[in-house]
Amino acid sequence: MPLSRGLISYLSKGNLPLLNSSGLVLWRELVTELKRDCAGTIDEIKHAMTGGKFRTFGARFSTSVWIGDDEYEILSSSELAVLGALNARLCEDFGVLSQSRVIQGLVVDLRELMDLEGVPDSQIQLSLHPDHGMANGMLAPTLTCLPGAGFPTFGTQPDQVIIGGAAPMWNTLKRRRYENRGTTKYGSKPHYVLAHLLNHNLNGPGNDARNVVPFWATANTEMAREAEKQVKELVLMGATVEYNIDLGPDVGMTQGRQQALAACQTQDEADIVDCEQYLPSHLRITCDVLLVSGQWQKVLDLTVNNFVPETVPAIL
Repeated sequence: MPLSRGLISYLSKGNLPLLNSSGLVLWRELVTELKRDCAGTIDEIKHAMTGGKFRTFGARFSTSVWIGDDEYEILSSSELAVLGALNARLCEDFGVLSQSRVIQGLVVDLRELMDLEGVPDSQIQLSLHPDHGMANGMLAPTLTCLPGAGFPTFGTQPDQVIIGGAAPMWNTLKRRRYENRGTTKYGSKPHYVLAHLLNHNLNGPGNDARNVVPFWATANTEMAREAEKQVKELVLMGATVEYNIDLGPDVGMTQGRQQALAACQTQDEADIVDCEQYLPSHLRITCDVLLVSGQWQKVLDLTVNNFVPETVPAIL
């Protein structure tokens, strides 16, 4: 059946409905019609968005992306471009998504349609570090918005309690107060956070010790800004990427760390320094996107350095 006037009103102005209560009614209508007749509904969307003065269909539902100075085709059809853009909009705010069963249901429906358009399931391998018992790297030769076998339908933020139970060393490491590189000033928060390898926006679990690693809080923010944002945007729009995170070698029990250990006044201080020798020196993050041509194009190759102080820790 034809799309409602309310929905056409949004589309003709180049917009998608809001994610409030009234807007979600229109979202349900849109997704229901896509499930009933995907090609026909997309034709209606295209007509609504190209018939008025705004003419925004091609810009909003693009099959290509810019990487550096070059444009690359990454989606095989305008149908997939529409489904991917709708999926990306619904998943844009993880906080809203994680609290709304309605939005989650719409996303699941869109994923089923994207599956029919040829988007493959993700293939992800996680492993455990033999000493600290948390992540030891990730290989994802195929990463899409469709979760891989054994992974949750939607990701979650790192769960401190569950990870602390699975990997007790985290309970020790998180007690070091934040220390900035090259200073002796201490912050009020932990020095380390649990860095996701597969981010919660990409269906990464926060309750799996294989998917998190203790990392300097500042560097984790850099990782989110410089790497995860790009990968999230590609994956949510329907692209297929290869996404790998290699952990650098352990920082080890260096001479400076040995001196810090000898200077510790309490067992709690010594335990932190001893555990820190097993932390990674850096993370190397690489991502390549699959083009319509069948070739792979490099998106990023980023090394993010960890900062593991060689000092007696101030304890939280």
